[in-house]
Amino acid sequence: MTKLNKNGRFPSKDFFIAQKEKGLEKSLVGFIMEDKRIPRKGYPILDMEGHVIGEVTSGTHSPSLDVPVGMGYVLKAHAVPQTNIQIDFGRKSQVARLIKLPFYKKPE
Repeated sequence: MTKLNKNGRFPSKDFFIAQKEKGLEKSLVGFIMEDKRIPRKGYPILDMEGHVIGEVTSGTHSPSLDVPVGMGYVLKAHAVPQTNIQIDFGRKSQVARLIKLPFYKKPE
């Protein structure tokens, strides 16, 4: 990890300082599918009105939760846990629910 407040120079330092001041446009989110279909990298993430708000980065079946789960980046304004979203599978969209990461915490 590089500290931005040190006097040293490195490639793209100005870019990273500007990004830190501006803030990020997207947030990494986790979601649980309401159906049995597994989301795949690159599938569009939609709000419930059908507008594209992000993209799936990964998806699989969770053996611990016994449901399909995924992660992706969505616009920050839409990154609210327990919000319903849709994953665009091409011909059909399926409903999913945003959840707080991690998906599973081992009981203590």
